Amino acid sequence: MEKLQLTTLQRFGPPGLVLTIGLLFSFAFFNELIDHNRGNQDEAFREAAQERIAAVGKRISSELTVLRSIVGFFQGSNYVDPQEFHTFVNTMMSSGQSFQALEWIPRITADQREAFIKRARDSGYSNFFIKEKNAEGKMIPAAARNEYFPVYYVEPYKGNEEAHGFDLASNQIRLAAIEQARDSGQMVVSSRINLVQMKENNAGVLVFAPIFTKDSPHETLAQRRQNLAGFALGVIRVSGLISGLYSEEKSESIRRPAGIDLYVFEEDRNQGHAPLYIHSSRSRNGKAPDLTIDEARQGIVFERPINVGGRIWTLIARPVKSDLGGNISIQNWFVLLASLLVTGLVCAYVVSVSRRARTVENMVRQRTLELNEATQQAQDRESRISVVLDTVVDGIVTIDDRATIESFNPAAATIFGYTVEEMMGENLGLLMAEPYRSMHESYAKKFQETGNISIVGRTQEIIGARKDGSTFPMEMAIGEMRIGAKRMFTGIFRDITDRKQAEKSKADFVSTVSHELRTPLTSIKGALGLIRSNTAGELPDSLKSMFEIAYSNSDRLVRLINDILDVEKISAGKMEYQMGSLDLIDLLEQSVAENKGFGDENGVRFNLTMEVGNSKINGDPGRLMQVFANLLSNAAKFSPENEIVKIELTQHGQWQRISVRDNGPGIPEDFRDKIFERFSQADSSDTRQKGGTGLGLNISKSIVEAHGGMISFETEIGKGTTFILYLPNLLEREEQLADIKDEASSPRILICEDEKDIATLLELMLKQDGYHTDTARNAAQASSLMQNNDYDAITLDIGLPDLDGISLIREIRENPKTRDLPIIVVSAMASEGKKSLNGDAIGIIDWIEKPINQKRLSERLSLAISRSSKEKPNILHVEDDPDILEIVSELVAEFADVVPAMTLAEANKLLKNQEFDLVILDLILPDGLGDDLLPLINQSGGSPTPVIVFSAKEVSGQGSKRFMASLIKSQTTNEKLIGTIRSVIKAGQQGTRTI
Repeated sequence: MEKLQLTTLQRFGPPGLVLTIGLLFSFAFFNELIDHNRGNQDEAFREAAQERIAAVGKRISSELTVLRSIVGFFQGSNYVDPQEFHTFVNTMMSSGQSFQALEWIPRITADQREAFIKRARDSGYSNFFIKEKNAEGKMIPAAARNEYFPVYYVEPYKGNEEAHGFDLASNQIRLAAIEQARDSGQMVVSSRINLVQMKENNAGVLVFAPIFTKDSPHETLAQRRQNLAGFALGVIRVSGLISGLYSEEKSESIRRPAGIDLYVFEEDRNQGHAPLYIHSSRSRNGKAPDLTIDEARQGIVFERPINVGGRIWTLIARPVKSDLGGNISIQNWFVLLASLLVTGLVCAYVVSVSRRARTVENMVRQRTLELNEATQQAQDRESRISVVLDTVVDGIVTIDDRATIESFNPAAATIFGYTVEEMMGENLGLLMAEPYRSMHESYAKKFQETGNISIVGRTQEIIGARKDGSTFPMEMAIGEMRIGAKRMFTGIFRDITDRKQAEKSKADFVSTVSHELRTPLTSIKGALGLIRSNTAGELPDSLKSMFEIAYSNSDRLVRLINDILDVEKISAGKMEYQMGSLDLIDLLEQSVAENKGFGDENGVRFNLTMEVGNSKINGDPGRLMQVFANLLSNAAKFSPENEIVKIELTQHGQWQRISVRDNGPGIPEDFRDKIFERFSQADSSDTRQKGGTGLGLNISKSIVEAHGGMISFETEIGKGTTFILYLPNLLEREEQLADIKDEASSPRILICEDEKDIATLLELMLKQDGYHTDTARNAAQASSLMQNNDYDAITLDIGLPDLDGISLIREIRENPKTRDLPIIVVSAMASEGKKSLNGDAIGIIDWIEKPINQKRLSERLSLAISRSSKEKPNILHVEDDPDILEIVSELVAEFADVVPAMTLAEANKLLKNQEFDLVILDLILPDGLGDDLLPLINQSGGSPTPVIVFSAKEVSGQGSKRFMASLIKSQTTNEKLIGTIRSVIKAGQQGTRTI
């Protein structure tokens, strides 16, 4: 039974797991699609709601303009009779659907009352009198008061007869609006009134626009009260104001139903009161629900307050469907069905595989367990991250792409003296002292302009600034990360005050060693040498061996001290080289002779063989002798007695190859990766058989690389080891420079290199080739020299002390004087720099890694200078996208000039008046097809101009025969485009038809 259960689990466990995962993934992805659809609809709702509310505000302003027109009409006339008012207002009424009535409300004083009534009756209003409502709501003659504001002219008159003569001052709400409009001199809107003429949607408002006596002042409150003539009054139906919008609005998006209910609330009715008006969506079958403002604000809404004649109306847009995206589209169902189908197919495949191979089942089961363990470990690591950040001793700061600090761990607070809260939102430059703060601002500015940052992935030593104003040395490393679509950076800061103090102590110690130890050792060794030579008399045999031991160990101690001092010089970059022309044959013969005694002590002989030929190099003989002595002494120490150490000098192209082979035990496998490290020894135990400090090979490697060479080894256990050196030849290159010298005598090269020894080496190399050179030790010097002198080319190290070389390259290309200056990067970080600048895309002639290949440097300089003196090919680029025109122009700026044409008409004109070496053609243009240019391109009597199609449209097989090359924009890299353009230009110059 147990076996049967196990077999069933083996058969159906994996398919079940796949089915479960597939279903989870399918439904999760399905839900994600629904959420995405809901998000899109929510955004569409907000855009439509915002557009409608804005249109409402626009319409309100437009309607209120009608009253302003009436005000202007009255103030521009001496007297407006009823017929003139009727004619003018009816014109306004025809253009607006929201006005229930437009009225003229004159200001009548108590003294003017009777005369005004008589004039009104004489004008045809026979039953006119100034009236008001009593407590029962019936119209009665108005009570005596200082002034009256009766409704006099009213349009339309029909339906509003009851209001004719009604004194608005008899109603406190209307009187308050009248006084506010009079005193402010501005249009004022009343609170809600109910329009009895309408059975539903009867909400309305009164709009009072003050009219002052013609040519009378009304700047002050007193003047406005004295010179008030009356009011233009508009009775507005709120329903007409909103609903009329959809018939009059020109925007198609507003006229089209969007499933949005619009609620309008008054400012003083916001808490628990009914809305001023509800506009139900035209997509509804019925009416929108009647909601209070609090209820209307629930769920997905868009709310906007607007000012209407001094009152605040709150407009709230609500979707008809409360669950946006609730309807699942057929595409979503299709995706779900497809994912379920894929899941089923995968399950069927797993079942099939399970039947054929139980071993695979076990492997899957084991891998699943491993995956679970790895997942758990990842979760554990994640849970420890925050603890690590809080307890790590290094300061860790995260910044955004504007160098604004977003996090600041406790260690950083301790280092800089700020609290975490103080640094939130501050700029990273606050933590740096000058000049590093200014440099940081420059980097940040360039990053904002270009999006590239050169300091990522590099550790720098700079000066930090604490809150109290004190400065200290610190180490800074910047790393880049992305959180979603957001680009961020991590800065790690370490206070290296103690390290700098230790380095100073070490330097002081080295100085002490140099003076205090070398001096007595020289005396000791000299005295022992005299005693050994019997200068002080013959030594007893019993003492001779003792003095030999003492002399040998004093010599060993001197070598140890010299090695330690050399290592310190190399580390500090202070190792000096006296470079000059020398013959390796003489140097090797001298080295073998000087080390013969050491070979005799170990019972081995040195055998030197050399090829006859050029063996001259540029180097420091003393330092190279140090290298050879180290290799020969190592070979002698590790070779058995009576064996031969073979030294060979051979020619390998532009290199001199020196090999030193011993017959010793070979280098152990686990030690080979560490052989060139400091103090490294295969046998480091207290009882090791061979002496030495473990510094010799480390020093030798540094010396060889400083000479532009390299060192390696080959070894086999039990058969011996061969150390191999490659040093560059000292070559005569007059023939190579002949073409250059014909065009420009003694070209001038700027060397930008901060390492003194490397700069000296470059000067010697270039002077051998017949160039004049100037040297800049930093970017500022280089910029100054280029501004004041003319150079044919520049060699550039991208690791400069004041400004990274990448930024200097950009400055060179942005300066009109140096825009076309050939640049050859000579740097240990050439590969990294090439990646950050997309290689040749900005006109770099070559990227040469250190150690320097002298032949390659000479050839590339020769090519660059010869190119710069020749006329560039002329390219016509027919393209309607200005961004693509600019990119292609930048890509080919090094070797060609580009003439842009954005239409067929421009291209036709250019082809008729100018000859081109190449045409780059987009097939789809605003005024036609690029194919239409082919007859004009090929009509010349000579060879047809080559054409490259560079378009989003793919060229058919038959059509491609008409072009030299066809490239699709979305599938073509910069490198491929540049290579194709170069090849087509070259083929065109040679008369080749296709490439």
